[in-house]
Formats: sequence, structure tokens, C-alpha cells
Amino acid sequence: MMKNRMEYEKMYTVARWTLLLVALVSAVNLVWILIDKSFNFIATAAIPEVLTLVEIALYSLKAPLFWQIVCIAVTAAVLIFYFLCWQFAKAKPRWMLIGGIVYLVDYAFRLYLLGMDLLGGRDDLVMILLRVLIPTVALVTVIRGLIARAKLKTQ
Repeated sequence: MMKNRMEYEKMYTVARWTLLLVALVSAVNLVWILIDKSFNFIATAAIPEVLTLVEIALYSLKAPLFWQIVCIAVTAAVLIFYFLCWQFAKAKPRWMLIGGIVYLVDYAFRLYLLGMDLLGGRDDLVMILLRVLIPTVALVTVIRGLIARAKLKTQ
């Protein structure tokens, strides 16, 4: 059964908001990390989170300021990029595709890190599964939105 135009538009809108939500939750998570809270959100982008942790390690090791600034700049660039994708995707769907590809790369990086956790003997399997499940839902939402937008063009 073919969905109607409004359903496809809604799916695309939800996908756009998912990208924004990833950026916002990631930004809040980074603030939590920086103020040294033990709690962090599991629905965040992995690359900015890891870069923030690297920057903190570099700071504690008194590494050259240049590398700390690079970590901060790349982290900010990724989060701003997600925001720009959300903003521009309303008028130009290719921005949603680009944002989705960047999120897919981030998701693959997350899977790599979680695989390393498993190989390293980390036994908190429930947390590892949650760290996969929630970003998977976000990724599927983005993909479904892209498919819906493509179907809108064919109607």
C-alpha cells in the first residue's frame, strides 16, 4: 500500500529533527564530560565525545596547546555541521543525505569502539547494547526519512 504525501513529509521531518537532536544531546553530553560528571548520554555522536575525551587527556598530560585546539575545533565543527544539515535540509534534501552519511560514519566508529570494549573484556553488556540500540534507532530514522523524501519526488 502506498503511503500518502503527508506521511512521507512527516517521516522526512522526523529524520531532520533526529539529526538536530543528535547534535543537541551531543553538545549537552560534552558539557557534562567537561564538568566531570560520571553520567553521560548514550544517544550522542561518538566522534565529538571521543575527541573531547582526547582533549581532556591531552590537557592533563600537558600536551601542546595546538592539539587540544584541534580536538576542540573538530568537535565544534562536527556539531555545527549537524546543525547546518538540519537547517539546510528543509530546502535542499541533499543536506539530509550528507548529514546521514556523516552520522553513518560516526555510527561505524561507535561500533568499532564498542567492539573494542567487548574484545577488551568489558562485561557491561546491557550498556554496550544500549549504546548500539539508541544510535541504531536514530540512524534508521534518518534512513527512513531519506527514503520517504525520495518517494516524495516520484509522486
